Amino acid sequence: LHPSSRGDKKQIEDVIVANLDRVVAVFSASIPEMNPRLVDRFLVIAEHADVESILVLTKLDEADEDETRARIRVYEELGYRVLFTSARDGRGLDELSGLLREGISALVGPSGVGKSSILNALQPELGLAVGDLSDLHRKGKHTTRVAQLHSYREGFIADTPGIRELAAFAQFASDLDEATRKQLDRGARVTELLKQAQYSPLPISLMAATLFAVNKGFLDNVDVGRVLAFEHGLHQHLKSSHAALLQKMETEKALDKSAEEELAAAVAAFQKSFA
Repeated sequence: LHPSSRGDKKQIEDVIVANLDRVVAVFSASIPEMNPRLVDRFLVIAEHADVESILVLTKLDEADEDETRARIRVYEELGYRVLFTSARDGRGLDELSGLLREGISALVGPSGVGKSSILNALQPELGLAVGDLSDLHRKGKHTTRVAQLHSYREGFIADTPGIRELAAFAQFASDLDEATRKQLDRGARVTELLKQAQYSPLPISLMAATLFAVNKGFLDNVDVGRVLAFEHGLHQHLKSSHAALLQKMETEKALDKSAEEELAAAVAAFQKSFA
């Protein structure tokens, strides 16, 4: 875990809590706004460590419940347990209490989402300090500055400092098979292409040709920094030598077997000339 301030490029491994039975990722349904990428990182790291994960949305009393449930539905569809709570009116706290009654649980998430407020609602005698939001950025201020382990029913709950950045220090790549590593590498190339402003206006046929080339491995040995040059050259090659194929792709919005074979041959021919 790396709870450093934003802009800090130095990565320091910070072991906040260990020997967990579950990670409770706590995010706000109101302010500060939920960051889906940070949610994903918590869940992936928990999965990798073979630790149970629960996603808790707080401050439901300040948000539109239907809209909140719609935003979070994807995680429920993936099989994650999601709880919708409010420390103010008590919604969802009985269910959360039952899930935390045994083992060691860690409440993790950004500052200001209400981790300490939830703990106070579950166990009022703790009297933990809670903080206000920063007026400038509407982000949480650090109130919990060190991890604190509290006994709770038959188990323990760790209240952790707010985390703005999160990285995995385990060597995930060594745990992945070759096919998965290759697919992730291809994803980096697609990401590089999609970052470019000029990518959006492209015809569907050319966009499809680029993604086809990436997914079929034609760019596996192309440096990420050169994928735009590859794309530009491929498009010129297709427009000059395979205009009919592009027109068919544009019209049908799909690739039949013969079109896929022709596209594969065209990309392979261009690949040989690309240097």
